[in-house]
Amino acid sequence: MDDIMEGGYDEWVPIGEAAKDIGIHHSTLVKACNRGEIDHMRIGSRGHRRIKASEIARVKRETRFARLLHNRIDSVAPDPEEDDEPIAAEHREHEQGWLLNPFGG
Repeated sequence: MDDIMEGGYDEWVPIGEAAKDIGIHHSTLVKACNRGEIDHMRIGSRGHRRIKASEIARVKRETRFARLLHNRIDSVAPDPEEDDEPIAAEHREHEQGWLLNPFGG
């Protein structure tokens, strides 16, 4: 959804649109907002969340970087002479967890 940026970096976007643009479930984004990891504001009597387009761009960059890092780690073949599998497995588990929930928790 490249049109989110058409309004500029100061545009406030509904959380559902933001989640779709980032490529994550909206509940993941709500949790990140609740933990203070995403700059947002709440509007109306029901407290609907809005996220700045610039914040969406930041999260997309971080998510894209994590996915690239994950793909790069998986593409590196282990050296049969070294027994680093426990360390590599722990790192892969951490990276996979981050991809499923990039904001932790």
